[in-house]
Amino acid sequence: MLAQKYLSTTDDDDRSDVISQLGDQDNAEALQTLARLFQGEQKMELRVQILSTAADMGDDDDQNVKNQKLILYTNALVNGQPDDVRETAVDGLEQLDDPRTLSLWQRLLQDPDEDIRNSAQAAVERYSQPDN
Repeated sequence: MLAQKYLSTTDDDDRSDVISQLGDQDNAEALQTLARLFQGEQKMELRVQILSTAADMGDDDDQNVKNQKLILYTNALVNGQPDDVRETAVDGLEQLDDPRTLSLWQRLLQDPDEDIRNSAQAAVERYSQPDN
């Protein structure tokens, strides 16, 4: 229902409200909806809000929540995304703290953005430690 409301309006404030409402639901299903909305959203500010909202959602010990966040962040880190979107995805990925992200971090070592490369280097070093 919220996804339909989002898609039925072009008003940024209305879309922002829907993102917040999905964040309030705080579950894997709402995260999945946000990931779908992210894919269709063209406005950088709303994409950043979706990523920021997702970072604050759910119990990161819940594997389903982690999986949905990982999908969302991976999609946000593809080439061609604006720097603000990619940097917000990196922030979320750092919060996720999931060793399964090592291969993604390794790819980000070659990123053109120095801040992203630095975050990737720290993550690769952290996940390469014997106790991880």
